[in-house]
Amino acid sequence: MRRRKILVLTPYPLLPAHSGGRLYALGTVTPVAHEHEFHLLALANPAERDEIARGGDALRAEYAKTFASVAFEERPPIPHELRGRARKLRHFLTHTAYRLPLMDLSYYSPPAIERARRIVRERGIDLLEIHHLHAAFYRRFLPDLPAVLINHNIEQELWPFWPKTQGPAPDRWLWNGFGALSRRCAHAIEIDNALHFDAKVFISTRDMAHVPEAPCPRVLVPMPVPPVPPVEPFARDRFRVLWIGGFGWPPNVEAISWFLDGVWPAVRAGAGVPVELHLVGSDPPEELRARADDREVFVHGYVEDVEPLRTRADAFVVPLLTGSGVRIKIVEALAAGLPVVSTAKGCEGLPLEPGDLLVADQPAEFAARLLELARSVELREELSRAGRAYAARHHAPEVVAAAKRRVYQALESRGR
Repeated sequence: MRRRKILVLTPYPLLPAHSGGRLYALGTVTPVAHEHEFHLLALANPAERDEIARGGDALRAEYAKTFASVAFEERPPIPHELRGRARKLRHFLTHTAYRLPLMDLSYYSPPAIERARRIVRERGIDLLEIHHLHAAFYRRFLPDLPAVLINHNIEQELWPFWPKTQGPAPDRWLWNGFGALSRRCAHAIEIDNALHFDAKVFISTRDMAHVPEAPCPRVLVPMPVPPVPPVEPFARDRFRVLWIGGFGWPPNVEAISWFLDGVWPAVRAGAGVPVELHLVGSDPPEELRARADDREVFVHGYVEDVEPLRTRADAFVVPLLTGSGVRIKIVEALAAGLPVVSTAKGCEGLPLEPGDLLVADQPAEFAARLLELARSVELREELSRAGRAYAARHHAPEVVAAAKRRVYQALESRGR
């Protein structure tokens, strides 16, 4: 049987796989990479291009394990980076003409579209797999191929991140007016399937429930997590808490402020053993760095390898209050056997059962759950076993491979 030739289109490079988006995009391909011929076209900003150049032959070899070809195109500037009202207005009017979403953070790129068309012709591509609503614009300009939209979030819940509340009235009217139009375009594509995708993939049942079963098939493909190093044996004479996440995402900054102000003081006061809080993530704001004392609170910034911190931790916290999608860091922590305390928002979308982790939404309750863990090695061990079992049931590569095959079966049933 002839292998499908599939072009994967992403708004960022996939390697190094150091973010949830990259991990999910790569993880939906690698479990079935031996069954089809995958090609990649990714957008990349200057910093990412430098990262690719530094990776050299080793990075190219890593890509070659999954993709028959890899290409990168420059990611265009977003409106916030454009100088002059005329350029911003041209940006918004172009997006309006094509009815494209995410106008305030759009990666629409005519050169990338031409590159995709060339790859389709030269490689004989059979199918498009488009990751994120950010890259949905490709579908409008490649309408004749079967196409799958892989949703990492329900984006219309998140945008616009930057409503304009200051500046001249015409600027505020322009920005916020097009922001509202952007949300309508997002709804049309995500919910109403205005771009006529042949199938849609979702990372969680929660996200999938937003979208009607018609007019195209919906398939759940869970976040894949390969085996990760297990945590070290828990100790009774200390309690280490870990948080991981990029500070470029506003909900993460909000979450850590809430945790440091409302939860951590009670944990410090009531644990009965020395405590440490380790915060890991790129671009920590200065006000957060100022709260680090390198004795109880450590702000690490970006860390190349988080395994040493994760394997020596006693609890992983996810105090998110807003946002959408599935947190890969929760799944990785559970797979490692690291007990997790999360808000309901932080762990939504995961098929968790009582006992897989601890959930609390109020600061005092969140602190109480952490104090239970600090005082009981046995509870930590119980949750450790439950977390590893959960990850094996729902996120192992073979589970993801079976889900991805259902996507292709759904296309075949539609004659595509």
